[in-house]
Amino acid sequence: MYDECAVQKAIILRNIYLLIGRLRSWNEYLSSGDVNAVTAGISKTPMYSLDFTNLRREEMLYELRIYDVNPGKMKVIQERFRDHVIQLFMNHGMKVTHFWEDLDETNNRLYYVVEHANLEMRNLNYDRFRNDPEWIEVKRISELDGPLVNKQESIFMKNVPFFDNK
Repeated sequence: MYDECAVQKAIILRNIYLLIGRLRSWNEYLSSGDVNAVTAGISKTPMYSLDFTNLRREEMLYELRIYDVNPGKMKVIQERFRDHVIQLFMNHGMKVTHFWEDLDETNNRLYYVVEHANLEMRNLNYDRFRNDPEWIEVKRISELDGPLVNKQESIFMKNVPFFDNK
C-alpha cells in the first residue's frame, strides 16, 4: 500500500524545486537528501508512476488546454486561475508553464500549457483535482451566474529531439 500524504508531499516538493529553478532532474532532487523521509516507500507504489529518475525534458508530456470562454466571463475565469486554480494544480502535481489569451478578443479564448510526467499521471492528477473539495467550492461560487467555459479542448504534445524548448 502507499501513503497518500507522502505522495502528495513528494509531488509538492518536486514542483516547488522546479519552480524556483533549483532542480535539474528528479534524480538530483532524490539524491539531495531533502525528501528522504517523505519519499520512503513511494518507489514501491505501483498505483503512482513517481519514478522520474530517468525522465528527461524531452520525455515530458505537455498539454495545451484551450478554453472557449462564455461571453462576459473572461475576467472571472482569469481571476479564478490567478487566485485559486494555479495553486490547486500545483497541490496536485501539475505545473502550469505558460498562459495566454487570444490576441483577437472576439474569439474569447484562453490558452495554457501544463507539464505532466506522462499521461497516466496527468489523468490521476486531474481526477484528484476535480474531486478536491476546495476546487468544487471555488467552481461553485465562481459559476453562480452561469458556467465560465463553453468548450474545452486539450492537445497533447512532446518535445522533438532536434530543438531545445525552454
